[in-house]
Amino acid sequence: MNTMLEELATNSVNQRRTAETAYPAKYLNEAYQAMSRSQAMIEFDLDGVVIHANENFLSLFGYSLDQVVGQHHRMFCTAEQVVKPEYRIFWNDLKSGQFKKGEFHRIAADGSDLHIQASYNPIFGEDGKTSTILKFASDITATKIQDY
Repeated sequence: MNTMLEELATNSVNQRRTAETAYPAKYLNEAYQAMSRSQAMIEFDLDGVVIHANENFLSLFGYSLDQVVGQHHRMFCTAEQVVKPEYRIFWNDLKSGQFKKGEFHRIAADGSDLHIQASYNPIFGEDGKTSTILKFASDITATKIQDY
């Protein structure tokens, strides 16, 4: 059974392809599986509430799927980050369809610091409006610790 992330990836790519260049569903599933093996992936609704996360994400942050689904993105941030106007602007930009990437400081379930290289990717529905946000992340904590 496909997860929501797989379905969104398939639907999003298919919507952007013409009939003659559309990838077969098997290829899209294999491409998704390849990304999921190497990337931490999490999906949010437009309000920042977690819809789904893959095993790499859950392992990196130390949570189970049941612990994150239905929770807000702020659970991965410091208290200082979420009260800044930039945090609200960040989510408003994502809602409006703007892609975001960079290095981000986050907090794991055990309270430890994580540093990730991530991209937040708006997924557009058939109506052209942003429907969800798909985040891809890689752990760069070891590199950041060496830099200090």
